[in-house]
Amino acid sequence: MKRRQLLAGCGCGLSLALAGCVDDAADGTGDDEPTSNGDESDEDTGDDADDLEPDTYYELQIDAPTTSPGELDRCRFEALPEAAQTEFENALDAADFDTEERVLYRLEDSPAILETDCHGGYIEYQGAYYETNVIAAGG
Repeated sequence: MKRRQLLAGCGCGLSLALAGCVDDAADGTGDDEPTSNGDESDEDTGDDADDLEPDTYYELQIDAPTTSPGELDRCRFEALPEAAQTEFENALDAADFDTEERVLYRLEDSPAILETDCHGGYIEYQGAYYETNVIAAGG
């Protein structure tokens, strides 16, 4: 009879102990990590680029040109802001579509094309369509 009480007590105590450990792991805090350093706000600024590690970089991915684009959004090159046009043309200058199907053009700062609706679609440039994406890479 006492064995049942002992097992029930141990089971209850073990459950409580595990619940404390699981709670710390679930929210990403532990006993050895502070939850705030006092300098940072818990408020989300909405700028994901600020949340990236310092060694993070971007790659502007441009696929080989096509004359029949798919269902993705389409943008005219002329409608892009000047900084985005420069990034796009620099990436195309670095591309050799005769030997590769896609170019990855590295940028250290957040690309201007991210400020447009064209970073996940096709850009019409000189009579052809280029599928364009932006990839955050690194640390």
